[in-house]
Amino acid sequence: MKKIFIITIIFLGLYNVAFSQWEFQYFVLKVGVNHQMYSNQPDTLNNFYINTPEGEMRAFPSEKFLDYVPGINAALHFHLDFQNDNGGLVAGIEYFNFGFSSKYNNFNAEYSLISTKRIHGVGLPLMLKFGREIFNDQKYFFGGVQYNINLSLQTTETLNIYTESKNTWAKDIQFLKSQPIFCVGFNYMIFNIELDYMPKNFLNSEYTYNAGTSDFPAMIRPYSGQPKNLFFLKTSLNVPLSPWTTKKNYTLHKIVKRLKFWR
Repeated sequence: MKKIFIITIIFLGLYNVAFSQWEFQYFVLKVGVNHQMYSNQPDTLNNFYINTPEGEMRAFPSEKFLDYVPGINAALHFHLDFQNDNGGLVAGIEYFNFGFSSKYNNFNAEYSLISTKRIHGVGLPLMLKFGREIFNDQKYFFGGVQYNINLSLQTTETLNIYTESKNTWAKDIQFLKSQPIFCVGFNYMIFNIELDYMPKNFLNSEYTYNAGTSDFPAMIRPYSGQPKNLFFLKTSLNVPLSPWTTKKNYTLHKIVKRLKFWR
């Protein structure tokens, strides 16, 4: 019991020393949209078939396809600003979903299928920000890394002759459980724009399944040709949960003053 008490006192002392170097400490609520477009089509895709009214037909990646896949992000970040208010650190937790689309045609392009793969997960960002009088102006550049924990993979397939889409959820072995992404961006008051770079696709390129039979197996890797080096753009509202928000917003400022009056 005595050891636990001593360790607790030491920890509290180190905590106070560490945080005495920071001028401002506050949470920020971030909500926005993820944008993805101009992704490369898969280089190769063997044994890909689409179901048509005439039966199964082999399909090939389309050479020309402009895709746009929107997603969402919602995060709670904790900001630690330096004493000079010209820099700081950001850490937190974020829910995300984003993805990309690919188009496949049969040999005469009579039938085409668009396949959208969307990953859902939780991210743990750690970023460095810098600017002038960051807390007062909330105008700063930032950059860092986010460790993504991928939870589920959703596939939506749409055949050109049908209006309804088919949704399926992939097995865990079909996507990476975790991966890092790198980000840079700029924050202007409550408006935030961020560019994310993913070196590795979230699909598992080593995933293998048998497209044949038990007697005549045909083992293939359906994701081995999927594109890498993906870029995603985030546009978000970034609202500090601090006195700065009420000072900049007259309506919120009046509400806070009324709440204090009624206490």
